[in-house]
Amino acid sequence: MFQGADGHNSVPKGYGTPPARSKVARRGVLVQSSKSSLAALTLGAIGVVYGDIGTSVLYAIKEVFASGRVPFTTDNVYGILSIFFWTLTVIVSIKTDQHSLSWLERFHKAVADFPEVVEFYRMSGDVDYLLRVVVPDIEAYDAFYKRLIARIEIAKVSSAFAMEQIKYTTALPLQFARGNGSDAAGSDGEEKRRKR
Repeated sequence: MFQGADGHNSVPKGYGTPPARSKVARRGVLVQSSKSSLAALTLGAIGVVYGDIGTSVLYAIKEVFASGRVPFTTDNVYGILSIFFWTLTVIVSIKTDQHSLSWLERFHKAVADFPEVVEFYRMSGDVDYLLRVVVPDIEAYDAFYKRLIARIEIAKVSSAFAMEQIKYTTALPLQFARGNGSDAAGSDGEEKRRKR
């Protein structure tokens, strides 16, 4: 915006306006332009591709709209964004009294079939498996839980709902790849060895 002679914010004449047309045609162009600008601005505001490619906002938007089957509308863009910004993360601990190979294979297949499960670990210790489940709300988690226990027998399931995400990254601590990894800062001991 520019400050006009009258002291108010204004846009210079002809700046950002389409060539002269009828008011109706010009209004339609401006509405269409503002909608596409909003979508571009939304994508630009997100800007950085974060996480691995499967959790990237830009990758998800590209995959959804690239086929042409889903129209590129503001509502659809907000729908995709909601997957990333308005979700409930549930950490699910599973204990089982089944330890046969056939049960393990059926369980792995069952869990792998659920798109809500974004991480899946076999653990040592008191818990046999740990899942990170992402759903839009409690009702969706309840539906997921009922579908899971209908597919496979589980001795004990404990669910913890994340209240706040303090840190999330997919970046690995590469300073440990340089040497023995004993120095978290990564360079003091290594630097001394190089000087010798």
